[in-house]
Amino acid sequence: MKYAGMPMGMWALFAPSFRNQLTAVFGYDDDTAKDITKKARTKYRKIIADLPEFEKADRFKMNLVNCAMIGAFILSMPQPPEVDRLTDYYARSMMTKPMQWFCRKSGKSKFTAKDIAAMKATAALKAADRNPYSWNMEFYEYPDGSGYEGRFTKCGICVLMKELGLYDLTPALCHLDYTMSEAGAATNFVRQYTLASGGPYCDCGYKKKGYRKTISHLPRSAEQEPHAQQKCKEDRIGQGGAAQNTASSSCMDYAAKTEMLRIDMVLLVSLALNVLTGSRSE
Repeated sequence: MKYAGMPMGMWALFAPSFRNQLTAVFGYDDDTAKDITKKARTKYRKIIADLPEFEKADRFKMNLVNCAMIGAFILSMPQPPEVDRLTDYYARSMMTKPMQWFCRKSGKSKFTAKDIAAMKATAALKAADRNPYSWNMEFYEYPDGSGYEGRFTKCGICVLMKELGLYDLTPALCHLDYTMSEAGAATNFVRQYTLASGGPYCDCGYKKKGYRKTISHLPRSAEQEPHAQQKCKEDRIGQGGAAQNTASSSCMDYAAKTEMLRIDMVLLVSLALNVLTGSRSE
């Protein structure tokens, strides 16, 4: 993967935050934080150089670039952090003011026809079939109209973290899905499994905030539990004899993943702000 473009932009946008949070979360002094950041930049560029280019239609490139960055910082620390503290560090580092703005903006377009169409197109791509560092996702709309779920069966973050020898720390990255959903103020994020924790898939469920409608023909448990809703839907499909695959790739973002589908806008705005304020990365 070429460093010029998104990887360079992501470093310019987030490296100062990653550096500052080394002190705020882990207690490193300023000189140590600067030294870690300097080493991390070298490791980051090497990680990026070893990755393949993503297909133009693959919207999860940014997720992997983020993983490369946090991986580089972890590998540059004097000692590896615990998962709980890394979870806090990663969330604080990623949720800069421009990112919070982006999440709020994305929240306003959640569940629109354009959003649904983008999710279905991403699912149909099945990018991980050709690129192991990407994602495969199945897309399901909840039968009661309360939202939808992206169900990831392949995860590029898991692949890269394993290669970096950091797989045990992967759950810290998964938790960002909750943080971004909350920042968007439009959804309640629900999840039962993650691949990183040994689950059969990563389910990223987005429930509309304040949604009250129920469907009388659904069992009570299915009305209350998103995963029960999905099982009910799958059972009906199976009984009809035709399993419908709406698959592929976000934890984005998905992570998250759908909140990150327009990250290019954030990069442009944030980098412009950096130029105007005269801020510089290491």
